[in-house]
Amino acid sequence: MIHLKCSVIFALVENASVVSGRATLKAALDVRLLKFNADEEPRIASELGVASIPTLLLFRNSNIVARAAGAMDSRRIVSWARTNLSRAA
Repeated sequence: MIHLKCSVIFALVENASVVSGRATLKAALDVRLLKFNADEEPRIASELGVASIPTLLLFRNSNIVARAAGAMDSRRIVSWARTNLSRAA
């Protein structure tokens, strides 16, 4: 199992590339990226149900539509986000 710091995961999310077009995740899917430190903000972590770190949460219209715990590479992050956003549409 690969263990990556949350800052590395956030960088992967920020820089995730779309296989076709090389657009960033933010540009390709029109999303905003937010992060918080679960150790410094345990109340938020609890409210969001974050049980392991790193955890990626995908929101649509203020509702969690998907969650994933653990490391993913950039391509997998894009695929995960696209799949779950299309399901939530």
